[in-house]
Amino acid sequence: MGGGLGLVAAIGGVLLVIVLAYAILRNRQRSSADIRQTEQATKDLYARTDRQDQASDPDKKDF
Repeated sequence: MGGGLGLVAAIGGVLLVIVLAYAILRNRQRSSADIRQTEQATKDLYARTDRQDQASDPDKKDF
C-alpha cells in the first residue's frame, strides 16, 4: 500500500529535477538583447502601475 505512494513521490522528484535543469539551461541561453528587452518591459510595467495608482489614489497628500 505505501509502496505506491513512495513510487509517485520518487517519480515526482525526478520530474522536478528534470524541469528545473531544463529551466536553468534554457535561461542561460538568453542573449543580452533579450535581457535588455525584459528589463525595459519591467520598467514600463512599474511606471504604468505607478501612474494608475496615483490616478486612483483618493488621498492626494504628499508625505
